[in-house]
Amino acid sequence: MDKKEYLEILAEQIRYKKALPMIEKELEDHMEDQKRDFLASGMTEKEAETAAVMEMGDPVTVGVEMDRIHRPKMAWGWILLTGALYLAGMILRCLLYDRSGLGIYVANSWVYYVLAFVVMIGVCYVDYSRIGEKARELTVGLFLILMAGIWFSGTVVNGSVGWISVGGMMILNVRVLVYLFLPLYGAILYRYRGQGYEVIWKAVVWMLPEVVVVSYTNNIMLSLLLCVFSMIIFLYAVSCGWFRVKKKRVYFGTISVVLILPVLYAGMVWNFGAVYQKERLQMLLPPYGADISAVMEPLRSAAANSHMVGSSAQAMKGLEMYGDRDFLFTYILSFYGILTAVLFISLIAVLLFYLLKNTLRQRNQAGRIMGLGCTVVLVGRLVIYLLGNLGLQPYGDGYCPFLSTGGSGAVVTGILLGLLFSIYRYQNIAKEPKKSRTKQICL
Repeated sequence: MDKKEYLEILAEQIRYKKALPMIEKELEDHMEDQKRDFLASGMTEKEAETAAVMEMGDPVTVGVEMDRIHRPKMAWGWILLTGALYLAGMILRCLLYDRSGLGIYVANSWVYYVLAFVVMIGVCYVDYSRIGEKARELTVGLFLILMAGIWFSGTVVNGSVGWISVGGMMILNVRVLVYLFLPLYGAILYRYRGQGYEVIWKAVVWMLPEVVVVSYTNNIMLSLLLCVFSMIIFLYAVSCGWFRVKKKRVYFGTISVVLILPVLYAGMVWNFGAVYQKERLQMLLPPYGADISAVMEPLRSAAANSHMVGSSAQAMKGLEMYGDRDFLFTYILSFYGILTAVLFISLIAVLLFYLLKNTLRQRNQAGRIMGLGCTVVLVGRLVIYLLGNLGLQPYGDGYCPFLSTGGSGAVVTGILLGLLFSIYRYQNIAKEPKKSRTKQICL
């Protein structure tokens, strides 16, 4: 049996044909290594090839084993945990609505939770590598869609800009949709492997779509946050040795920019910002900062006075002022106790930790960087949300996986989680693009 016949018989055992090129390449390389060894021992060309094929074993048995390894695998246990978290969030919101009388937003929440789960499953079945290959086109497309929506269908909700009305049937939150740029940004950086310092300006250019979109929502703080998230992804790409640059020099420069950004932001607002933006900046500084602290005091009080189990009347005082805003974690603390709140957050943290660990262990580096883009958003937003709910920082927009209200946040969470599960599903199938001029070693 020659090599061609062997591979043909083996290929018949592979049910997922997209994995076949990678399997054949893997086996051909192994047979070539064996063939070289046999040639070195004095065999002829034909004898060496025949011996190398025989060394591989029965093609049917090997094919069945390759089929078992190289096929899509669903992380059903973690998907079920995700569904349970969506269900728990929906139930807690409904129960709090009945008990609190605080007007906690509940209308259509169940629709959003179900929609998020359906979107997640749908994205999970999409091969993430195809998304990565078209990352630049998708980034430009997302930018144009959001800008067109802002220009032609932009609307104001509760005095806040940054919303898009879709045919009067639904309203999309641009400040949440922009997080979809992050996994695409990681995939774009992956395409620049092997380049030198020119990759720095390219990395900055591909930050612009998200920053420009957010600039139309008058939310400079969100622009800074997106820049920080993007820089984290960029620094990880640098640590992987993808670019021909001095790592320490790039680390120092990038971290310096992150530290300088808030100062630049304050200077821009003070010199060029609108009156209301200057007033917001003043509110963060003494003596006006005391007003911000007073607004956050009921949140700190709720956290300090909550019971381990059950409701606390002392913790509930002052929460009426927050109405329908996204303070579900604070309400859970006040009405159901610390243990319930910690258990719920711990389950979310366990899920995100697993997804992050699985992402960083990926052999496929495109999947690794795209997964990092997803987890940076999910973990970062969870931390920011908790800090705001505990009164430890001025509260901004309320997007948080599993906890925030609104259809836009639900869909974005579903897409990001779906991408992460897609990376898991295709981890033994998706192959690296051939373009690679540097050794890929991560810190």
